[in-house]
Amino acid sequence: MKPSDPHRNLIAPIIQPNEARKRMRKLERALDSANEAVQIARDEYHYLMYERERERVGVNSC
Repeated sequence: MKPSDPHRNLIAPIIQPNEARKRMRKLERALDSANEAVQIARDEYHYLMYERERERVGVNSC
């Protein structure tokens, strides 16, 4: 990475690049799981309150 790369400046300088990549992937997976959990909770709450599925705007149904 270039020293001017803003992502590089976000990580502590003592952390090695391989460890940083590993931990960033782990963080990304955790955020994806959390996002999915929030969506499920929102859908279930909506169903319990309104007795119908929540309409999703902009989601393709295949």
